[in-house]
Amino acid sequence: MMKKFTLFVLTLIIVFLSALPMSADMGPKPSITIYVENVPDELYYLDLLIEQEEPNNQMTQEEIDSYDPQMLTVLREYNENGLRAALSYGSAIPIFGQITGKQVDGKTVHVFSYYGIPDTVKVIAVTKSGEVHVSESVEKTEYQAEYILDFQTFSLESTGNTIVKHILQFFSTFIPTLIIELLILILFGFSVKKNIIPFIAANFATQVFLTVIYAVYYPSAGVFFINFAVLPIVELIIISVEAVAYCLTFKDKSKARKIVYAVVANLCSWIGYSALTALVPFVSDLWL
Repeated sequence: MMKKFTLFVLTLIIVFLSALPMSADMGPKPSITIYVENVPDELYYLDLLIEQEEPNNQMTQEEIDSYDPQMLTVLREYNENGLRAALSYGSAIPIFGQITGKQVDGKTVHVFSYYGIPDTVKVIAVTKSGEVHVSESVEKTEYQAEYILDFQTFSLESTGNTIVKHILQFFSTFIPTLIIELLILILFGFSVKKNIIPFIAANFATQVFLTVIYAVYYPSAGVFFINFAVLPIVELIIISVEAVAYCLTFKDKSKARKIVYAVVANLCSWIGYSALTALVPFVSDLWL
């Protein structure tokens, strides 16, 4: 029965993976959020500047048609020593966002995210009257970074309390992880009443570990190293730690089932969080 049950759960995971358009797209994504002050009365577009030669990811024709052609042309043709407008010109590695700002709590906000995000922040803006503004470069030291842009001086300044950001980052993964892995716990037939305390404790500890990894490694490692070299190792460590913890603390079922549960639960929560960030934008916003 245990083998049949495990096979059934793993089959569900494979089906779920195949249904996701970005099945390998796990974990939180790097982002840059810019709050614009002294917003001009006229229309403006704002974009990130990145080092780029030939882009692979460009705007769709529908997006192009929705923008002012002259303003968009200025952004698309801008080239300062190889620095190009990330969304307008295109990027080799995907970057999500819009060159028009959105209103959030009365503030004009621009959000750029995904793995193409540069480790050095420099922005460009063009106004309806044809003015072009380019900021100075600012080193990005946080995985989800926030800046205030004064449009009059066009200067960038890092904003927000770093500790608060890390706390929000922790809870934005901790809560979805608890929900997903608790459902898997029930599916595996474990008693919630008997095991809830060690279950929460183990997940709390591993999520703190994950948050610390992001805080410590990102400033020096950058986006690609932390996501494609560090995180796979971290996930293996988390699975191993939780497997040992569950074997020692869970009150029912066999050790084999506890180990299989640790593997399956972590894979499901890793995949599930990615699905949530793709389907529910406010989950991703918690990382900003």
